[in-house]
Amino acid sequence: MSRLNQLLLAAATFACAQPLEPTPACVSYVACQQARDSLLGINTDMVRFQTGGACWGNPEISELCDRGCASGIAWLRTAEPSLPAACAP
Repeated sequence: MSRLNQLLLAAATFACAQPLEPTPACVSYVACQQARDSLLGINTDMVRFQTGGACWGNPEISELCDRGCASGIAWLRTAEPSLPAACAP
């Protein structure tokens, strides 16, 4: 293996090993769901969207989760007009 290939492999391995951080859309979605759950006395499983969750293992999955969070909070804001303040845009 050439030195260049070794460096590229090392860089790719390092990049893949670095967990990504939750996006602003997911931070907002989690905060909204947690506030809503508190009012309703329920517990929605939001672990995958939080720091260290399954959404932040690679860029492709992160992008899907970000779109899901953005859609989820948009839907909640439309479907439930009396959401807690944590759900405000």
